[in-house]
Amino acid sequence: DYALKKWFSGFLYLLKSFGAADEDFLSEINQEIIDLSKNEKNIILLTFLFQFLVFVIIQVFEINSINFNIRKKLI
Repeated sequence: DYALKKWFSGFLYLLKSFGAADEDFLSEINQEIIDLSKNEKNIILLTFLFQFLVFVIIQVFEINSINFNIRKKLI
């Protein structure tokens, strides 16, 4: 009877240790996902700013082109 209780106690300890290892692994994976998400957010923000800058430059050239055509017609 004593050996059976000891065996079940050891088996229960083993199962609990597997659960703890899984929890540690999951917390590491979750932290990595959070870090990668922050990096992705920053990359998306930089890409947006770059696209906005290109858009503004193109618009400036278009406005200058329109002004040039209007001056050309007036002369």
